[in-house]
Amino acid sequence: MASLFGWWKGRQVQPERVPTDTVIPFYFLDGNSIFTNIIMDLSLQFDQVLDVEKLVRALEQLLEKPGWRKLRARLRRSKSGKCDYHVPAVYTPERPAISFSHTKYDIALREYPIGSTIPCPNDTIQVSGDTKAYRPLFLPPDSPTKVEDWLCTDRPQIVLHIVSFTDITLIKVTWLHSCMDAMSLHLLFTAWTAMLSGREEDVPETCGELEDPLATLGAPSTTIQEEEFLLTGKHVTGLSFIHFVLALLWDLLLHRREEIHYLILPAPFISTLQSSVFVSLPTLPPLLPTPNTADPTKPFLSPATSSAPSGPA
Repeated sequence: MASLFGWWKGRQVQPERVPTDTVIPFYFLDGNSIFTNIIMDLSLQFDQVLDVEKLVRALEQLLEKPGWRKLRARLRRSKSGKCDYHVPAVYTPERPAISFSHTKYDIALREYPIGSTIPCPNDTIQVSGDTKAYRPLFLPPDSPTKVEDWLCTDRPQIVLHIVSFTDITLIKVTWLHSCMDAMSLHLLFTAWTAMLSGREEDVPETCGELEDPLATLGAPSTTIQEEEFLLTGKHVTGLSFIHFVLALLWDLLLHRREEIHYLILPAPFISTLQSSVFVSLPTLPPLLPTPNTADPTKPFLSPATSSAPSGPA
């Protein structure tokens, strides 16, 4: 029905190409329709009033640095149906590096009707309400909801929305999955923090602007012996696959209304969890923990797991 109404309104058209834009093609994995049709977002709450102009200026300056310009590109679809990045030669108020909006309230967060329902971090584990209720607070009216909101506009890859209260600052970042994954997001915030701190020399280097770093991923190798896949012989096929599909359809039928909640984990809980992980990892079978290539006898933990928390989660 939605597609019928979309046809009735008329097909959306891409803006004309700007001759001075640099066109960078999507690489094989980035151009997967799964990634270009998934919209990601991250909401952050800071328990202090942040300098909005400084935040925006630091991010814009970061995207001017070599290797980072794809994040300020516009998304276009070529005549062949493939997506390309169109990077402006310079950014102007008419064609900014990021899509930015700011809402300011001269009250505390708890005085705002929706804000009063957001759990306040303490020493206990908490569960939030349905996050759909928080959308009016975190999302601006013109927030993108589909890939056409990038393809048929001059919107940059990163959409930044900041909400300022007298005691708290909320930050919402929205992007397409084809632009960034979780590791890329971590890299972005590391670089953004470095720019905010005046440590430009600590901005990580990036790759992938002019060449595909994953071009040889999965290619046959003559120097490395291929290992047997650990799940060989455990594929879901035949009657098991039919049973899986029927169970999935039954679950979707019974639970149509999806609710998204989030957990608030206090710092002491995370510290205890980390300690138990360090104690239990050496006793696990060697195939379960990912080995540390520098020291095969030492189990590997990701930086997010192995670093101690600095405050309430």
